[in-house]
Amino acid sequence: IIHQRSVLHVHVRTGASAEPPERAGLAHFAERLLFRLRPDGSPIARRLADLVLTYNAFTSHDTTHFVSTGFLSALTG
Repeated sequence: IIHQRSVLHVHVRTGASAEPPERAGLAHFAERLLFRLRPDGSPIARRLADLVLTYNAFTSHDTTHFVSTGFLSALTG
């Protein structure tokens, strides 16, 4: 059996450099919040675990990245 994989990489052009000094760490905090809750209150990390093989995020000086790798069949039905 051959499983086709898909990769989603979202690149946001903002990061730690956009934070005011008194709010250091805010970009990383916002990045982590993305995996916490969906609008219905359920954990998005649980849903991602059902759909994908891996998911991760990281924040740099001027960018924030979200990366997911999974089986194409999980996305199409």
